[in-house]
Amino acid sequence: MPAMSDSHWAVLLLVVLIVAACSAAAALSVRARWKRHLMRRRFRRGRVGEHQALALLQRHGYEVLDEQLSQTTGLWINDRWQEVVVRADLLAERGGRRYVVEVKTGGKAPDPASTATRRQLFEYHHVYQADGLLLADMERGSLLQIRFPDGDRSPAHMIRGFGWPAVVACSLTGLILGGLLAAGILR
Repeated sequence: MPAMSDSHWAVLLLVVLIVAACSAAAALSVRARWKRHLMRRRFRRGRVGEHQALALLQRHGYEVLDEQLSQTTGLWINDRWQEVVVRADLLAERGGRRYVVEVKTGGKAPDPASTATRRQLFEYHHVYQADGLLLADMERGSLLQIRFPDGDRSPAHMIRGFGWPAVVACSLTGLILGGLLAAGILR
């Protein structure tokens, strides 16, 4: 077998590089198509879940007022105001109270303690300031009422929040009131 010349090696290297480049491009194309397929599937599943949520809310006596409602808000980034849009799935009403409803499908997403879902619900709580929040768990077909502590703090929670000054203030108030009652000044 005759030895390959430098020009033959160059052609072989060029062919190998072209095949490698074509293989990489094909792999990237397949990957991009797969991602688009998964995104479309997830979007379809979400839309189906939202339609099921409408029926679930109606079965529980809620009237759906709006779908895909948007609220513009913003935040300060250093000294610059950045406007953002927050979009909730549904707005429902029952008994004169309005609820922002987040619809979740899938295994982990409906868990209100999961980081992403909890943050999303907290954002709705802050931005929409509705009477309440509902999480529609479409995997289980259930509605969960969500509340954050800043709207309904119990006295024990408030004392923990303020630390030892609150404990001292409550104790002193109790001693003073007890003394006034014992002295007959308060009845």
